[in-house]
Amino acid sequence: MTDASHRGRLRALVVEDDATLGTQVTQVLTSLGHQVVGHVLTGRAGLDILDAPGAAVDVVLIDHHLPDAGGGLDLLDAIHA
Repeated sequence: MTDASHRGRLRALVVEDDATLGTQVTQVLTSLGHQVVGHVLTGRAGLDILDAPGAAVDVVLIDHHLPDAGGGLDLLDAIHA
């Protein structure tokens, strides 16, 4: 982020299969002044967002136990690949 108006403001992606918890995390991040670019329920959906042209995400909050792709650690490995 080079725009001074965004200093300290993170663009976050929430990957959480529990819709209620994901909504709560989104609300907390938003109340702290951060931008949530998405809340998705699966690792595959998270990768789709991250792989999209022009994706701008500073931080990804990942549930350790996701129903697809072997869970959050596999998603983390895919992000690092």
